[in-house]
Amino acid sequence: MNSLREEFKDKLPSLLANTALALVFGALGLFSSFLLDMMIEGLGYLSWLVFVLVAGVFLIRALSTVLVIADKAIGLLITHLGIREPWSRDRVAKDLVFIIVIILAIAAIIPLLKISVNIGTELVAAITMIAVGVIFVFIYDIGRTSWRILQTKANTVTNRFVNNSEGDEK
Repeated sequence: MNSLREEFKDKLPSLLANTALALVFGALGLFSSFLLDMMIEGLGYLSWLVFVLVAGVFLIRALSTVLVIADKAIGLLITHLGIREPWSRDRVAKDLVFIIVIILAIAAIIPLLKISVNIGTELVAAITMIAVGVIFVFIYDIGRTSWRILQTKANTVTNRFVNNSEGDEK
């Protein structure tokens, strides 16, 4: 938990700065397109395009910062749920089981909530959004785990080739 807190404290200034710059350049793009279009036809679009591209660069930087923080947070959440083994196929299988259980639970709960017309619709929407968010966390963990497994296998194969080529040179 401390590592997440430290990571957040460390990354928060750059996240805020990149987000603010993305918003500023996006707003500048909107205002410049209106102003320049009044003066010269077609110039507003070009200025909007340039400002939006610059805003996109800052937005990508902000999103990469969010991914670093989210990676640690999701790791803590997965550990808190009891999935402690290292990057393995068993972990992917457990994540898939969690996803299936969530889908089945939601499928069972939603018809019961739709009975109440007054709060049923809003409650169904809220529960569905929460379930989709949790499913995305597990999908992210599956991708992260699969990537680590792939990296490990690729490193093993590479090391085998390097060791074989060193043996051939002797």
